[in-house]
Amino acid sequence: AAFSYDNALAAMAFLSAGRREEAEALLDAFVYAAEADRYLPGRVRNAYAPADILSFPGRNSAAPLPGWYDAEKAQWLEDRYQTGSNTGNTSYVALALLQYDAMYGSEQYLETARRLMDWVIENCRDGSSGFTAGCDGWPEAGAENTYVLTYKSIEHNIDAFAAFRQLYARTGEGKYAGAAESALELIRSLYDTDRGLFCTGTGSDGATPGSHATSSSSVFSQHCASEMPQTSELRARSERREPPQSGQGPSCRNFATRLRPFSSFTLASAFSTE
Repeated sequence: AAFSYDNALAAMAFLSAGRREEAEALLDAFVYAAEADRYLPGRVRNAYAPADILSFPGRNSAAPLPGWYDAEKAQWLEDRYQTGSNTGNTSYVALALLQYDAMYGSEQYLETARRLMDWVIENCRDGSSGFTAGCDGWPEAGAENTYVLTYKSIEHNIDAFAAFRQLYARTGEGKYAGAAESALELIRSLYDTDRGLFCTGTGSDGATPGSHATSSSSVFSQHCASEMPQTSELRARSERREPPQSGQGPSCRNFATRLRPFSSFTLASAFSTE
């Protein structure tokens, strides 16, 4: 599977390394995938089929999603997380598109970023601060096959805050300023002053902080330092703790247009001096 987060990160790395063409190959794939979704346009899935993202006969002219054929069941099967759309992954794709727009200018990439974050606003709010995690499953197969995720992740909301803030700076639209403030309010509420740590998110009620904590202040400060002062005590406590491990590994799976698949070496090659 070609995970959207991995490939958005790879696009950012290529941009940072001045590898514009390679970044465009990945970002063009996201533009196509968002437009050619097999349910409704304007969203990205958590993962896609590897290699060329263009549709082919038998896929109903939609961007192909990952899966496998079970010979015993004589069925094509898919993973409900990979076919879902999560707030964090969506926001990271938007951030990659916005990074390109900031460097080179691209109305197409800007418009796609807007549509993706509009999807978050329209589908991941519960009436309180912050944004829920999105959904897993198959909305194209009806509500009974869509698994709405009602918890709120601090990581997702940090990503969303950064994307909304950049969209507001680029467009001046008030809805993005309001969305950024909503995400920031949720992030602030997850800070545990007694332990000097942020909780990783809420429970399924979208409000009660979970029992797990992370030394995420260093990540948080990358996007939000100007919004929430980092005290010397908070920095000291963060530096004494090991950063959390995602468990997924730093891989960037195959995903591109133009018949140019990228491999697990995508991210490393972005920094190649050759």
